[in-house]
Amino acid sequence: MQADGSIGYDIPDGGYFYYSYIGRSGDMDILSLQSSGGGSGHFTQLVGVRHSGHLISWVKDIAGGDRCNGSVSGETISKGSLSFDQAITPYDLIALAAPEEHLKAYHDLEDSAASCIGSVHRTGEDARWTGVSLTDEEHLDQKGWTDQYTYQACFNALYREDVRARRVDLDHQGVMMFARAFVIHCLKKH
Repeated sequence: MQADGSIGYDIPDGGYFYYSYIGRSGDMDILSLQSSGGGSGHFTQLVGVRHSGHLISWVKDIAGGDRCNGSVSGETISKGSLSFDQAITPYDLIALAAPEEHLKAYHDLEDSAASCIGSVHRTGEDARWTGVSLTDEEHLDQKGWTDQYTYQACFNALYREDVRARRVDLDHQGVMMFARAFVIHCLKKH
């Protein structure tokens, strides 16, 4: 058992698997899973299960990913409703609000497991998003990001502008405004 109450085991060659019970949401019990095969990935996942006697049945994958590519944190259940945060990349932030732009991950914007720029707040078994919190870091231009990804330098400039102005907790409208500014200043001018 881990200090946080999760149960599991460490694999002798460097990996691990742990789970913890979050609570009941709707007609499912929610489990939080954490795992690694021993490489660079550190995966988290929320799943819905049902049990009958000693048999547990996997019902639904709710959310999950590897570090910045969708890792889950802050999972809670209040009055039977699930809420959690999910890590996002630059690509994810724009895709939340402007999916019609058809940007390409790893070509137009950074989307790696090491490129966290914030967390999207999700609620319910359908994991609908309610807002975004930016990491409140400067995210200076880095070789490899700005010379490799078409719109990354422009995205970074808009991101830094919001962080400096303390616009780090964005509701739906704030996310839409950020994406609109990205389309106008980055896509239309490129």
